[in-house]
Amino acid sequence: MTDYEDQVPFVVRLDADDRQELFRSGNPLAFPARQVLLREHEPSTHVLIILSGWAKVTSAAANGYEALLALRGPGDIVGE
Repeated sequence: MTDYEDQVPFVVRLDADDRQELFRSGNPLAFPARQVLLREHEPSTHVLIILSGWAKVTSAAANGYEALLALRGPGDIVGE
């Protein structure tokens, strides 16, 4: 049997007060289509929460092959 818990967006798991506080503490950003949002192994001090649209999570192999690891959509967190 498949575990569907991971298909529940991150922000839906928060109670309403925590969700509002999270949104108040962040800064909205807009990215054009096909823009790289974060790079693998690049240090950062933040995460992104997708409010609309979709992002691909990929990993590049040494031989140049790019593997699709996941798709992230509204309510999902990226860069954790």
